[in-house]
Amino acid sequence: MSESSDYTIDLRQVAAILWLRRAAVIGITLAAVLVATVWSLVSPPLYEAQGLIQLSEDSPPPYDMAARAAQLLRTRTFLASVAGTAHLSESEDALLRAVRVEALYDARMVRVRVRLHDPERAHTVAQAIVGRFVARATEPVERSRQNLERRLAAGDSALVLTTEVLRTTRALLERPAGQVPDQGGRAFLLNALSIASELHAAQLATQRELLMELRELESPAVIDAPVRPVAPIAPRMGFIVTLGFLLGLFVGGVVALVPREEVSPRGVPQSASVRAVVDPPARTESQV
Repeated sequence: MSESSDYTIDLRQVAAILWLRRAAVIGITLAAVLVATVWSLVSPPLYEAQGLIQLSEDSPPPYDMAARAAQLLRTRTFLASVAGTAHLSESEDALLRAVRVEALYDARMVRVRVRLHDPERAHTVAQAIVGRFVARATEPVERSRQNLERRLAAGDSALVLTTEVLRTTRALLERPAGQVPDQGGRAFLLNALSIASELHAAQLATQRELLMELRELESPAVIDAPVRPVAPIAPRMGFIVTLGFLLGLFVGGVVALVPREEVSPRGVPQSASVRAVVDPPARTESQV
């Protein structure tokens, strides 16, 4: 017989040992399940409130990119400003532990998660963080919007004036024959009409560009506003008890398979489950 065959595991023998020591396996498993159950019952529930923010390309850095926005949302400076503005009772360290931010790069979105033991506090903190971020990201966009609206209003006023000049100039050129100005005056009016027409066309093009820019201007928005969580996300009793059962079963099996040392009448330790030494058979007279 080869040397490797001496170390072959006999599954039937292992099963027999586990059956003989089933009390230890069951006891350890039940103890682990009991500990897991008690731990899941005494652990305080953890609630999560979350909000989803749609970023805007028109916002300045770091509010325009998901990665930079996620970093900003986790800084002490930003969280301190949130706590001060919303009058939160949580400290900066507590907010850092509670806040989780996920950057959704493809969609240019940021998901904010707040985990606290009080569902109302989780909701309040999540609302404060999302609201503060959107407010700060919206301010530059609103300033750009107001600037575009002022330029549009000024352009409309200038367009009205240019239109009136065109109308008056055309009216002078279209007067009856007896009221038509001399050759020099007519040339002046034609030149003024040409300049006013070019100016009017340029003003119309500028107004169209400003209007298009205003329509394309987007502010960051809250896609999914935080709501008060109803059910806790932890501890998950079923998962914890199942994990305790599997861990207890594994530990119980390992303990059951560990050989127990006994002392033979000759003082040699022997395993109670699997004998390490097997007495050789007695020699026959033919072998002597």
